Amino acid sequence: MSKLLQMLESGSIWFSRVDQLIQADPYEGSLPFGLLEDEDERPRTRDAAIEQKHQMAPGSMSKSRQLFRETFRQQRSNTFVSCWHSGASDNDAMWRLYGAEKDGSVCVRSTVAKLAPRLPAWVMLGRVNYVSYDEPWLEEANAYIPFFRKRTCFEHEREVRLLFNKTLDDIPNGPGQTATGFAVAFDPEQTISTIYISPTAPAWFEQVVQSSVRRLGMKIEVAPAPMARKPVF
Repeated sequence: MSKLLQMLESGSIWFSRVDQLIQADPYEGSLPFGLLEDEDERPRTRDAAIEQKHQMAPGSMSKSRQLFRETFRQQRSNTFVSCWHSGASDNDAMWRLYGAEKDGSVCVRSTVAKLAPRLPAWVMLGRVNYVSYDEPWLEEANAYIPFFRKRTCFEHEREVRLLFNKTLDDIPNGPGQTATGFAVAFDPEQTISTIYISPTAPAWFEQVVQSSVRRLGMKIEVAPAPMARKPVF
């Protein structure tokens, strides 16, 4: 509820810095295993052959891998994301994982057509692809790709991400930035189609949310989660 009020009152979407998310998923922003093999896994003769062929100094391949790894690792602290679930209806697993507050939770519903035009041009929007990190899925040295990849064990999230990189996109400091994230301005009333109430929320919670929306003078539908609908018997 507090996050919803912050979103509505401030007219902003919260983007978390990616390195704040690695406790939940240590693979956030990481790379496939085979791309940067450790010294004890890569035969030194292969490095030596490449260095000789391209007239590189001895040890250049190892230094290049270390630099590449460190460059991508640093992007975790420069990249900010807002995570959304994609689906035609609500999802029991998502309510249990992210909406388990005892006194009630909410989720906001929007569409790409509503959301994308109301965000700054430097915010990227894309689906997360679920991959095996044993496979070489990084076809090009694109600093954004690792942040649109997650392990297949997270496929139930069906995630769509809003994302930007503060350094690569040359975004200046602003009043919405804190040590752990960035608040990006948007128009809640024009973007949010429905605020859904958790199926496990107490009866009074929906009235509280409706009152809060009315107090802010916003015409946003507040409704019970579809999966809260009672069966015929």
